[in-house]
This record gives sequence, structure tokens and C-alpha cells, in this order.
Amino acid sequence: MAEILLQENPLARLSKSEMRVLRLIAIGKQTDEVAKILFVGIRAVQFNLASIYRKNREAGINNRVKAVVAYQCDLKCEPYEGKQIPQLNKRQLEILGLLATGLSNKEIAKALAYDKMTVDNCLYVIYRRLNIDQDVKNKRIHTLRIATSMGLVPPLSKFSQS
Repeated sequence: MAEILLQENPLARLSKSEMRVLRLIAIGKQTDEVAKILFVGIRAVQFNLASIYRKNREAGINNRVKAVVAYQCDLKCEPYEGKQIPQLNKRQLEILGLLATGLSNKEIAKALAYDKMTVDNCLYVIYRRLNIDQDVKNKRIHTLRIATSMGLVPPLSKFSQS
């Protein structure tokens, strides 16, 4: 029987400025918007993101979505107060579940043995059904926040599953 090892809390490894940047990224802000909000330069925001990725290289955190997933315990979602929760089919729910782990479209396609175009099309439908504007930046993070608040995916775990 394999022994389960507890991971060290990744939040302890981030500075206050890195957490501020990550919290703003999690609510869908772009790099330039984060810089304006925090009254810092764009390079400072980029440096903080690079530092988060570097500190968590072993955990496989190498993009914004994976960082938000890994640190979700500290990033709250507002409860969904819409009238109706959209119906998604089994394939769309599978893709949404893998999206919540921080996988790219290509990685999702490989994991489910689908064509990448199928994953792209399913994500397009998911965005439409969740009323996510196609012009929204950080669509994946915005989708995860809405899907979590609607109960379509379970609350994101505190640690990445890699």
C-alpha cells in the first residue's frame, strides 16, 4: 500500500507582493491592469509571476491557470446568483474538470483521446453557455470562477494534482 505524502503548503513560499498579483490575476485582471491597481510597473508584475512559476517549478506550475488552481484555497469565488445553471453534456463536463486542473487544450485532448479541435469547440460552447464574452481576457480563469460558483466543478483544491 502506497503511503500518502503531505505536500508543504505552497502559500508559505510566496511573498506579499506575489500573493497580491496572484489574487488580481485570479479575478481576471491582465498584467497592465494589475500594474495600475498596485501602482507598479508592468515589469514588476511580470517579475512576480515569473517568481511564482520559478518557486513552484517542481509542482508543474508554469502558467496563470495552474497558479490560480494551486493557490485556490486563498482565492474565494462569489456564489452564483443567476436564475438558471446551464446544462452541459458529459464531454463538456469532462473538459471543464480537466480545465480546472490547469491543463492546456492540447493536454486535455491528449488526456481524453479527443482531437484538439473537439476540445476547442467544446470550450467555445462552454464559454457561450456560461455567458462569457469572447472578448474577455483570461477566459479560462473567468470560466473556472463561474463554473465553481455554479457548482459545475468542485471547489478547486488547495494543491495542484501534478
